[in-house]
Amino acid sequence: MTILAENGFRAIAIDVPPFGFSEKPKGADVYSRERQAERIIGALDSLGIDEVNLIAHSVGARPAIETTLRVQDRVKNFVLVDPALGFASEDKPTFQQNNPSLLLRAFFAFKPLRNAALATYGTNPLFTKRLFQSFVSNKDAITDENVATMQKPLVVNGTTRAQGDWLEYFLVFKDNSMASNFLNFQNLKMPVLIIWGSTDSITPLWQGKKLRDLIPHSELKVMPNVGHIPYIEDMENFNNILIEFLNRYK
Repeated sequence: MTILAENGFRAIAIDVPPFGFSEKPKGADVYSRERQAERIIGALDSLGIDEVNLIAHSVGARPAIETTLRVQDRVKNFVLVDPALGFASEDKPTFQQNNPSLLLRAFFAFKPLRNAALATYGTNPLFTKRLFQSFVSNKDAITDENVATMQKPLVVNGTTRAQGDWLEYFLVFKDNSMASNFLNFQNLKMPVLIIWGSTDSITPLWQGKKLRDLIPHSELKVMPNVGHIPYIEDMENFNNILIEFLNRYK
């Protein structure tokens, strides 16, 4: 955000629920892509923003794509960073709907067990660094400062319960959003930059290549020896790629 501001852009970070310091609404269905997109659009409306460069990473790309499909006239440029979009397989570039087992359904149905497990391994500050490091190739990139930043919102009341609700929707519910139909990506009209870490084990590089083929005005930039969080693992290279793209389409 500092680099963006130094280059003349107004940089705004949205804490999309249930993350960060946002409110923690109850119920798995409130975290659907449609509801999350409504929140992002609502934030733009509240801030009086008619046109935006939208940047999204990992699972944050799901509501961001839903937002973009809904208000294309307001998204000037779109940047996707290692987006976790739920590709079914390499030879089938479609969204894989959830097909949860009875055991998984039972786990999420029993809220005390679900919340206890998440409090132990997900929102427990003692596991933040280990969890963070599991997403990257360059483990040394996860500094104590990064970890402290991730830990700060964990004290917000209702975080564990809300993240459990969000995870339940993510793993159990059927997704009927516009963004779950990958054919809709062909309707995107704005310039789209796709940034991908070459060694990403969470969302492998083949997904980036498929996404580039699906989106008409898109380009794929691959960052070498970088995993799922390029802007932390190789900040300088990531910033250069991002600023060059945004300046090109000012």
